[in-house]
Amino acid sequence: MLPVLPGYYLFADSSPGSFQDTAQIITPMISRTGAQCVLSFWYYMHGSSIGSLHIYRLVQLQSYLVELFELDGEQGNLWKEGQVFLGTNQNIEIMIEGRRGRSWVGDISIDDVQFRDCMPPGAQCTADQFKCALGFCIPQSQHCDFVDDCGDGSDEDSLSGHCERYPARCDFETDKCPRYWMDEAADDFDWTLRAGNTASSGTGPSADHTNRDPTGHYIYIESSVPRQPGDKARIHTPAFRQAYDGCKLRLFYHMYGVDVGSLNIYKRTSYLQANGMTLMASVDGEQGNFWRRLEVDFTGSTNFEVVIEGVRGTGPQGDISIDDISMTMECV
Repeated sequence: MLPVLPGYYLFADSSPGSFQDTAQIITPMISRTGAQCVLSFWYYMHGSSIGSLHIYRLVQLQSYLVELFELDGEQGNLWKEGQVFLGTNQNIEIMIEGRRGRSWVGDISIDDVQFRDCMPPGAQCTADQFKCALGFCIPQSQHCDFVDDCGDGSDEDSLSGHCERYPARCDFETDKCPRYWMDEAADDFDWTLRAGNTASSGTGPSADHTNRDPTGHYIYIESSVPRQPGDKARIHTPAFRQAYDGCKLRLFYHMYGVDVGSLNIYKRTSYLQANGMTLMASVDGEQGNFWRRLEVDFTGSTNFEVVIEGVRGTGPQGDISIDDISMTMECV
């Protein structure tokens, strides 16, 4: 019988140190990753004073950290798997950080850390893919979506002006783009243009999605007084005549806070009929303190408007933010 070898893992020992002390490991420079790149790992967070586990992406050229993953507190007496989608990147490092809780009963352990499907694909792109300047391919739905998915900026080329032709495109850096996104007349309140933190503590982003900077702008619904549970704020597009195969809405949302309500996407075909609005997508409750992507398919629709609705939740810690909205070129 072969001997059973002892297994090893990595842990942050909470016996020494103070509250919020950190233990960090970081990868070497990663020159490039493919569009499907995922970081997978296993974690063990069991104890009465567990702190938190964080994963960051360090962008070397800009020298800033982007938080990709956060998990707080007791998670049970077992190993659990975690995954972080990385996608296409260039010249990055990945940092894993454990933060100490309030006492010594709070060790955090990790094991089996892997990068999966991270090799950039070959140069042959299909009809529903965009070929980056570096030679690999990304889905067409990620072209001109305000994210540098290629890693070389070619899918977001602002010099050519190609992305500016995408319908209903808005990063909110100068205004609320009233030409493309109009405030609803019959709702309860309006989306508000904002930079930096929102007015309430414990909710809202600290930076926009476009620039990942406190000076960048986004729009949000403020959930403090005088807002009441269920109050709605809506914006809508002008009418689209046709949604060909591949017509999609792309946006990024931030829903952080214990009182977060819901974000709803509708297709409106009539102002007069009771069934004139069809719910196409909905996100409910807290989704973490980071920006997430939402993509909604409108293929096959005719003579419609896109309506984005934020619904106030149960209390003041329920701000909902959106940024970097666009439709694909198949929406006309």
